[in-house]
Amino acid sequence: MLYSEEQKAENMSSKERALWILGLRPRDRFRKTQLSQVAKRLETLIDRHEAEKNVTVEELIGPTKLAVQLLKTSLRGSPIKNDLVKIDSTVPKEVRQWLMSTFTPPKSSTRSVGESRRKGLKGIVAGISAAIRMEKLTIGKNDLAGFTDDIKRQLQEIASWNFDIFEFGKLTGNRPLRYILYQSLASFDLLGDFKIKGPVVMNFAARLEELYLSNKNPYHNDIHAADVTQALFSIIELNGAQVWLDNVELFAALFAAAIHDVSHTGTTNNFHIMTKSNLANLYNDRSVLENFHLTTGFGICAKDECNILAGLNDEQFFNFRNIVIDMVLATDMVFHNEHLFYLSDAKSSPSFADTTTVLGFMLHSADISHSLRPWKHHEKMVEFLFEEFFLQGDQEAKSGFPISPLCDRNTLHIPNSQISFNKYIIEPTFSALTEFFKAANECLFDENGILLEPSENGTGDSLRPGKDTIEEACEGTSLCLLEPPCAAYGRPVTPSAA
Repeated sequence: MLYSEEQKAENMSSKERALWILGLRPRDRFRKTQLSQVAKRLETLIDRHEAEKNVTVEELIGPTKLAVQLLKTSLRGSPIKNDLVKIDSTVPKEVRQWLMSTFTPPKSSTRSVGESRRKGLKGIVAGISAAIRMEKLTIGKNDLAGFTDDIKRQLQEIASWNFDIFEFGKLTGNRPLRYILYQSLASFDLLGDFKIKGPVVMNFAARLEELYLSNKNPYHNDIHAADVTQALFSIIELNGAQVWLDNVELFAALFAAAIHDVSHTGTTNNFHIMTKSNLANLYNDRSVLENFHLTTGFGICAKDECNILAGLNDEQFFNFRNIVIDMVLATDMVFHNEHLFYLSDAKSSPSFADTTTVLGFMLHSADISHSLRPWKHHEKMVEFLFEEFFLQGDQEAKSGFPISPLCDRNTLHIPNSQISFNKYIIEPTFSALTEFFKAANECLFDENGILLEPSENGTGDSLRPGKDTIEEACEGTSLCLLEPPCAAYGRPVTPSAA
């Protein structure tokens, strides 16, 4: 018999429910039941106070804090205002139209951040194992054919924000993606974790590169894919995000970056919808290209010699697939403001943020990050991007369609468009990302960069290392949601249990 999530929650034992409410076990969509349990605990305390007048402030603080966090998280699940910040009147009309049409979803779109699974950032248990990977972040084994000394030397800088993807492209014979993807996976020990053989990675990446090059796009090609994959790797590593990501999430993130624009047509979603293309028809005008990229990327793994997902068990695979789907869909620019507002709000309680939504925003940020790269990098990317835009405009003019914003080579002033893009998109995006990482790391590290103990980081997302029962997890705390409280409630922490 299949049970709904609410029914599953009702069938839990009191200890299982307490673990779940405390966040010590995965909690996805049980917010309503969580709030009910916390409310019941608070009502019990209030009744006891009215009858016996012996409830302490310390007893109230724990469940009250948890109730506040749950209420905040539940509120974030509501549809979010998607309007851009007010655009200055000095912004050229064409640029203003592009900003509004590209970064605001159509009125018929109903997708919201609240629809994604709410899992919460990993706590200290996952963090400790991830921190070990962080210590091992060195050049991985790359003795496969094609890894020349020059390529190996360049890959030692794979985490650098100033990584020169164009120079690296020359070193690799204009096939940078295969090396970037392989090294990214190897650096986080994911090849070993999922028993992925080196030749399979290279076969997968080689096929991916062929598809990226199939339409001869000036911008959306394998250079862009390699650039975004390296940028995401850099964002993860430089901000210590691997501390709260497990190995499935890390694998999914790098896979999503690698496939996020595969077989791109060199035209926008709006172009497909306006021209009633086969892809628009296939994907019902919803995130047309992003859905196409997902179908194509996963399709490569259908061949055994390219299947880098073979080492995932069923549970891992479906988790992996859900993350990848959400991440690639997040690169549809129409959801930019929705996710920006979510992340800006999530910094107040990062341990309750939805991991997949954060990962999606990280990939979206990496996708548009060339504005923050060294000037020569950015300048080349802008040149290629606008050549692709202009080619679309040429097609539109030839077919008698209105030329899309930023696609008219005869009227557009590129510097003006970039000034507005940086002001209204880039600066808010990376400010929000920076503030979120700062808040997230403050939950996990002290001022010296040392991992805090679970009782110190206050995330409530996992049992203390070595604590397998609710009694052990509650030991020394003022918060217990069992009724009546378990024996460990309020018990002082012994040296051996600290």
